[in-house]
Amino acid sequence: MEYPRHLTFQQLQLLVATETISDFGYTSSLSNDDDLLDAQVESTWNNAVLHEWTKALNGETQKYPYILCHSGENMSGYERRLALTSTIKSIQQDSEIYIRTLYNKDDSFCAFGHLYASVAINIVGDEYVVQPVLPSLKMIKGLIDAMKEEISDVLSDSGTNTADNYRKITIDMDLCPGVDVDKNGKGGSSFQEAEAEEDLEEMRMGDIMEAITNMLLSVDAESSTVTSSSSFLPLSQQVYLTSEAYIGQTTSSRAEMWSNLLEVYHSSGRCDGTYKRGLKWNGSQTARPDLFPSHMQVEYSNSGEMETALGCALVLLLAISANPDVCSVDVQRRVKPHNLIAKYLTESEIENVTPFQEEGIDGTGEVVAISDSGVDIDNCYFYDPNTNKNGTVGTPTGPGPSVDRGGAMPNNGFSNPMYCYL
Repeated sequence: MEYPRHLTFQQLQLLVATETISDFGYTSSLSNDDDLLDAQVESTWNNAVLHEWTKALNGETQKYPYILCHSGENMSGYERRLALTSTIKSIQQDSEIYIRTLYNKDDSFCAFGHLYASVAINIVGDEYVVQPVLPSLKMIKGLIDAMKEEISDVLSDSGTNTADNYRKITIDMDLCPGVDVDKNGKGGSSFQEAEAEEDLEEMRMGDIMEAITNMLLSVDAESSTVTSSSSFLPLSQQVYLTSEAYIGQTTSSRAEMWSNLLEVYHSSGRCDGTYKRGLKWNGSQTARPDLFPSHMQVEYSNSGEMETALGCALVLLLAISANPDVCSVDVQRRVKPHNLIAKYLTESEIENVTPFQEEGIDGTGEVVAISDSGVDIDNCYFYDPNTNKNGTVGTPTGPGPSVDRGGAMPNNGFSNPMYCYL
């Protein structure tokens, strides 16, 4: 069977920043030959794309996500978009085609689309690229490391009296274009507000939640059967690097990681309790499906030790990414001050060179004076009711709020809610 042209691995790296680079970037440790390694990477990538096409074609009752590109010469991005949607409509015959722009520059226009495989495979021509979206292509770059850090932070706070002890891991999902749009193409409903059973059925999110949960629950690989729909494939067969199609090839570190995770935490049923009782789902439909995706979230709660909590969380990410209605996955990061860049810019202007800190000069015990004449001393960060303002500093606009800064007051002690929240 002949398939439409897809992105090479090298082209992919220039287009998106996802975990695919880590999953496929280093597939061999047996050669120091860059050309040979590049060829091995491209070969593995091509086989992975073929695996996705096979899944999609076997699951024809389900739409799958694709990156669709048009690179027609002497055309604007808008003209390329129109040409792309026109081609899809001529094949699909749908009244509405939803695509979400991913890349729009002089050389080409690319967008996410959600199509039946029988439609996608007929988008042919030298100007087109049709790239099936692999699970790792949905994971934002750095997601795996971010999940490790979030799990570590939450568990390290356990046993303390801080609010972080009760903070759950929140995973964000953008659904593919057109998914969970009502029959009128409007959307805008909330998953949490959908109480009636018929409302949940009307919303695709209920089906997505159920499909992901079912995929997460442990399965006996020997007893599982492959049906005509790829939706029933076990999780290990949804991902090329853990599938039977990949067995026998030079194994990458990421392939080993995913395989071990599935064996230890998925097939064994070790995380089933967490997946049944420790997940809380919510989401909302988009009101503008032509511009924005519908959105889902899942809160992940696991009170176990670090290794188990992380293993269950990573398998959860894999199952979410394998769902054909999901186009993008990320984890909410806790905001932290790192001072990674400013510290060397102010000390040496050379990355990671900090001569002051190496000598023990780190600001401890020092007082900072601000001499900028633009300081507004009525600002909540600088205001002091005991200070006599003489108009020589800044341009105060009037007296600040009169409060007892030692007491508990609404709005953090400031009468004007526009003031800062400390």
